[in-house]
Amino acid sequence: MKKYLSICIVLIVGFSACDRAISGEAYELYLKSNDKMNTAKSMTMSMNGNVSFIMNGESVNTSVNGSVKMIINSETDIIMEMDIVTGIMGQSVDMKSFYKDGFMYTDSYDIKMKMPLSLEEAMNMTYSRQMEFPREAVLRESLRYDGNDRLINFVIKGEAMKEMLDSIIENTAQMFGEMESLVYYPNDIIYDMTIAEDYTLKNYRMIYSAEMNIMGENILMSTDMSGEIWDIDNTIINIPEDLDEYLEIGL
Repeated sequence: MKKYLSICIVLIVGFSACDRAISGEAYELYLKSNDKMNTAKSMTMSMNGNVSFIMNGESVNTSVNGSVKMIINSETDIIMEMDIVTGIMGQSVDMKSFYKDGFMYTDSYDIKMKMPLSLEEAMNMTYSRQMEFPREAVLRESLRYDGNDRLINFVIKGEAMKEMLDSIIENTAQMFGEMESLVYYPNDIIYDMTIAEDYTLKNYRMIYSAEMNIMGENILMSTDMSGEIWDIDNTIINIPEDLDEYLEIGL
């Protein structure tokens, strides 16, 4: 479970610092950062994402912005607090959610509901899964320095990341109908991350697109996700006292 805690992300930031990259060095730093983040007992992260769909010449733009707090008691016991604003076609929805003991508790405009949810499903919903990839999946890499920070950029084969992208693409594509008919082909992924001197992850950006076919309709999906991480090992979550009063619903 801890493999999800290093948060996946992708970079494309153009900094003017001197390039000191050598082949393979960026990937080694990425592995060290993953190991460091896997030992974290808590963290807070921002989440800023934009997803666009183009179908039959028409485009639909969606967004998700907010913050996620996590406390990791064990590999199977993780508590989360989420403040998320989602937007689609000019409309927005604010949600305050907590994940605890196999339930997702959501308060949106004073409507309080809870539903059973596995830890993996909860991590997928908050885009908190780490993007893990083998060295051979890296098409290009670069490493730059900004003071003591390492600024890393990867271009990764999209097909190599298909298993990780499955849940994300399925979650965002559900608005188009019957998911059993979904077929998609991911393009190459741009993955950026800033790693601090102590190997903690400071911020990230992930950009990718996929060509999809749902019920015979061809759709191009483009995604740009970014965020920052802070309060590592110092995050506090205040769980509401009225969780038992939330109305239980099914998935």
